Amino acid sequence: MITYKVGICDDEADEVKKIEDLLHEYEATHNIHFEIHSYTDGLKLLRDYQKPHMLHALFLDVEMPLFNGIDLAEHLRGLPDRDLHIIFVSAYPQYMKDSFSVQAFQYISKPFKKEEFMQEVSRFIEDYQQSQSIQVVLPDEEKKHLIHTDDIYYIECLDARRYLTRFVGKESELRATGRMSDWENQLKDYGFFRCCRSHIINIKHLHYIRKSELVMGNHDIIPLSRRKENDLRKLFNEQLLIIRNRR
Repeated sequence: MITYKVGICDDEADEVKKIEDLLHEYEATHNIHFEIHSYTDGLKLLRDYQKPHMLHALFLDVEMPLFNGIDLAEHLRGLPDRDLHIIFVSAYPQYMKDSFSVQAFQYISKPFKKEEFMQEVSRFIEDYQQSQSIQVVLPDEEKKHLIHTDDIYYIECLDARRYLTRFVGKESELRATGRMSDWENQLKDYGFFRCCRSHIINIKHLHYIRKSELVMGNHDIIPLSRRKENDLRKLFNEQLLIIRNRR
């Protein structure tokens, strides 16, 4: 399961608490986990945010003493951090035009309805998941191919000594170099699971589990290590719960 790192910055503590409570409610109803970092001081947030990608999303007030939200967002973009989803939450709609200059993901006007807020959280998660891609390197031509993680069904180790791997998708496959342990670490937060020494699967494309093997969405059969079975079943059930909640 992905842990989404979410920041909240508002000089009013009650507003911070309100967003915290809504995020916790979203966690409970969508089987999502948030790591929440709350601030009532924009300068404190800026001091803590020393490198890109420390947060996935930031709910940011505009009118704050000393350092307003638009200026704060400009500093964060200048790190640079172009991937941060900045969601302004403000009672001042006149700043909406200014938010375009810092590539705001959304602008929520106070006071907002619970349903509106939850909808924007869902939009952020969907957009974040769709934006996640990895790069693999072809062993012969030294070309880099950008592959969306959702398009990968599984990864198979073809030759451990030469670090040769095969990325299998719905209608295509790609051979690339890399240690299986490295791919496992890189992809573990994106719904991938190493089910045995030779395979890493994308749980989103797991059709069902039977005895000591897995049936993928493309009908390929993947071996399953007995010692990995309980952990995989737990993750698979969590994935099914997420799908049901989206319906």
